[in-house]
Amino acid sequence: MTLLRFIVLFLIALSAQLSWATEIDEAADPRLKLKLQAPLTSFIEAPSLLPKPVNAIQALIHVPKDAPSDLGVGAYMKDDDGNWFQLSHTNVLKPGTHHLHFSIRHDQSWQSEPFFDVWNPYQHYLAYNYGLFFWSEQENTCDISIDLLRALHVEFLEEKKPPARLLDIQLDNINSDGTQCSGKTGERWTMRCNPDPMLSNPYDSDLFELNLIMDGPQGPLSIPGFYQKPTRIIDGGDRDRALPDGPGYFSLRFRPRLPGTYSMRLEGIWDKGSDNERTVSCPLPALVVSGEPWDEYARIDKNDFRFFRIGVEERFHWPLGMNIRSVTDPRGVERTSAVATPERIVHAYKAYFDRLSRAGANSVEIWMASWNVGLEWLDEWPGFHGIGAYHEGNAQRLDEILDYAYEKNIRVILVINNHGQASFKTDREWGTSPFNSKNGGPLDEAKQFFTHEIPLHAQQERRRYICARYADHPAVLCWKLFSEMNLTDMARNGLDGLSGPEQMRLWHKNAFDAWKALDTYDHPVTSHWSGDYRVPYRELVALENMDFTAIDAYHGRRGNGGRLLAQIMYDSTLHPTLGLSAYKKPLVCTEFGASAGAGPEPQLTAEHMSGPWAALMSGHASSPHLWWYEWTDQGDRFHPYRAISEFLKGEDFRSPQARCVHLHINHPQKEVIWCRAWFKPGCIYGYLLDWNWGYEGLKIPLHQKVSIQIGSNVKPGTMQIEWWDASTGHVISSKTFKHQSGGLTLTCPDFRRHLAFKLRRVSQE
Repeated sequence: MTLLRFIVLFLIALSAQLSWATEIDEAADPRLKLKLQAPLTSFIEAPSLLPKPVNAIQALIHVPKDAPSDLGVGAYMKDDDGNWFQLSHTNVLKPGTHHLHFSIRHDQSWQSEPFFDVWNPYQHYLAYNYGLFFWSEQENTCDISIDLLRALHVEFLEEKKPPARLLDIQLDNINSDGTQCSGKTGERWTMRCNPDPMLSNPYDSDLFELNLIMDGPQGPLSIPGFYQKPTRIIDGGDRDRALPDGPGYFSLRFRPRLPGTYSMRLEGIWDKGSDNERTVSCPLPALVVSGEPWDEYARIDKNDFRFFRIGVEERFHWPLGMNIRSVTDPRGVERTSAVATPERIVHAYKAYFDRLSRAGANSVEIWMASWNVGLEWLDEWPGFHGIGAYHEGNAQRLDEILDYAYEKNIRVILVINNHGQASFKTDREWGTSPFNSKNGGPLDEAKQFFTHEIPLHAQQERRRYICARYADHPAVLCWKLFSEMNLTDMARNGLDGLSGPEQMRLWHKNAFDAWKALDTYDHPVTSHWSGDYRVPYRELVALENMDFTAIDAYHGRRGNGGRLLAQIMYDSTLHPTLGLSAYKKPLVCTEFGASAGAGPEPQLTAEHMSGPWAALMSGHASSPHLWWYEWTDQGDRFHPYRAISEFLKGEDFRSPQARCVHLHINHPQKEVIWCRAWFKPGCIYGYLLDWNWGYEGLKIPLHQKVSIQIGSNVKPGTMQIEWWDASTGHVISSKTFKHQSGGLTLTCPDFRRHLAFKLRRVSQE
């Protein structure tokens, strides 16, 4: 709702002394003229100033004597996206005066143009413009006078509420006699239906809530339903476009993990919690699931809290990839050599996934921002409809993005809210927020987003929708509730007598608990801080339902407060007082790359190549996710992912006894080589990095005669050492040797920049 429209509605609502009809009469222009453009269709918009839903269009028109003999008229409604419904008058307009009245009821047959859709209360809810259209097959340009044209709300006698029903129930894979459905573990099973009566806003669970109640091998389950309008995403060349593709319906999605028989019951609730609450319960045929037990969702490992696992066999999973918050980044274009990627959202993400997958990467971060795949924003923006009604084009885009990600073995850190949505200072988007009072919303300040009942209710509705539509998808690595939460107005200033950190802790506790209650697939849930490991609010990190910690790792250049990125990775987990491993949760760095404003290309290159290695050896749960994704993509800089993915093949870093250690380096120059290793029983993984190259990407000499001291009393036995080129992921050399006893010294091959190794014990004597 625009500011002007809100002011007009507000002033009208205050004018208690005037009738609504009088207001409309005064607003109508008594001397409107419409020049017919037959055989083209001509239309004229009706003024509508009512805060109530328009349910009638009235007009007083004068048809001249020279009008065509087949002159027809109809009424139309359209929404902000141009979707049009029309209803034709039954009679031809003869010369003379005509009083026209089109009532708008849900049982009428309004025709959808230009897309196939079905007229229902939700289409009525979305309607924003109303008017008349005229047509004739004869060529004619006569003038039609309109003395009165108005769209208004007429009070009708209250109709008896129709009985509540669930209609058009469709079940996947139902047998011919309708007694049983079939499914397979790991594959999505769906059903759909239509509630009768339909809702003015089908996304509002207070008006209607649909649940599938199941019982079976996975125990009792309640699967929430969601409203869906079929949408096609087409490639427009410069951007993709979302086109309606049929009438909407309610859908439920279930992805079974265990074989067996599941009993099912469909439950619909209208007007929940009100005096008019009505519930319909409908028994369904059983779902018989075949296949082996399946569980390809990422979870926190049960035995080693630092890492993720996947599958019923609990495979080690180390996310490796980059942050692709949206398909293009103006800051990246401004600060690096990248150019803007066309906003072909689905097609652009697919191209990114293709190249990442070929390089062995398996993870990305994506934001549900208003300018990417967000669901809820200001209704003046294309596809959005304000608070509580969702962008079906973006919902379909995210469906397709997740499907393709899973096809390419890529999992998505899905960011629900980005900090700009609740900030008037940093990356501010508050000016276009539907919650902003200047746009007709309920909030005067951005920080009220975390405390006011209207946004809190809207957040819960959106959580329910997101879990209903996407939670079954194994491509979802985790839910991240906020990016850089400490940059929101609430975090900076606080409210209602509580400090910013206190309010953010309270909001997150409630939000984490809500996600856990809604997500029957138990994806990990987290939130995120800008800055490095020193920034997170420790009380929030300690919350039980915050499954892991997410941070940034930006920093300045050496000599300007900068530190070695590799050392930041190490300190993030193992700093003696601020290391986040003390909270016994995984740690993921989801943004890094020199400073927040990028940096010289040699520095970006060095950090892009060294950051994942340092994180791996320091016990991070994943690689740090580079922010400068267009720079990476357009420069074909995917080799760091290929190198470390080759190193990790067949490896498992988990063990309660595993730990990171600082190895002693023998080198002619002191403090030239940074070295850390991951000690696990029977194996040591190590990484050596030239400090100067790691800091700024400087050209560095060939390192010769470098050795590593491992312990002072290593048990004797047969060992194998592999030396790896950390830039390419190729094995430089490999040999098996016998260690007698005492300290073990490894002599490194000559190298530049960085080097990795694996040391295994083959047998013990």
